[in-house]
Amino acid sequence: MKSSIVFLAVVMAALTVSPALAQTQAPAQTDLKMAQEQLVKDRGALGAARKSGDPDKIKAAEDKVKARQATTDRTRLQADREALKASQEKAKASKTELMKDNAQIRKDREALEAARKSRDPAKIKAAEDKLNASRKARDASRKQAEADRANVGQRERRLEADRDKARIHREQDRRGDDRRTDSRSDRDDRRDRDEGRDRRGKGKSEWAHSEKKGQGNKDR
Repeated sequence: MKSSIVFLAVVMAALTVSPALAQTQAPAQTDLKMAQEQLVKDRGALGAARKSGDPDKIKAAEDKVKARQATTDRTRLQADREALKASQEKAKASKTELMKDNAQIRKDREALEAARKSRDPAKIKAAEDKLNASRKARDASRKQAEADRANVGQRERRLEADRDKARIHREQDRRGDDRRTDSRSDRDDRRDRDEGRDRRGKGKSEWAHSEKKGQGNKDR
């Protein structure tokens, strides 16, 4: 009786927690959907900017996509963590249910032994039926517990995979920034070389003009 009361308290506590978990899950999933939709739009805007050939527009669009991707990754990881927590809570409740069923089976076995000692066919039959029903309930609880444990494993793997994706996106962004920096450096170097050639060419022209002018004065 005491164990039944304890189990009932555990179940009631789980039911009390579940709505809260559902409320925390919904915003993360909604935010993720909105972030993904906006990311698609920002990528489309980046494609249009690249077609325009305007460096300023392209840079602004690239920065926006980069920021949106980072936001999407963070939102996805938050949704993963919340889903994992909900799965862990469910697996915990399933394990508790299985433990309760196993405890009930032990009690039913003891009741069956007592019925057999009494040699009362009706009591024996009732005790056997009770034990069989408890075994069926235990088997169902075991399957549920196994499924819930497997679901926790899937959630953990998804979280790890999304962490890897987020890391890859950060590395891609960093490489993109490095390429843009190198590209700007190359443009600056070319500009400096071109300006240097222009100055040298101008200097030679001025020297030749001065030389020719001096020669003309000598002839006179």
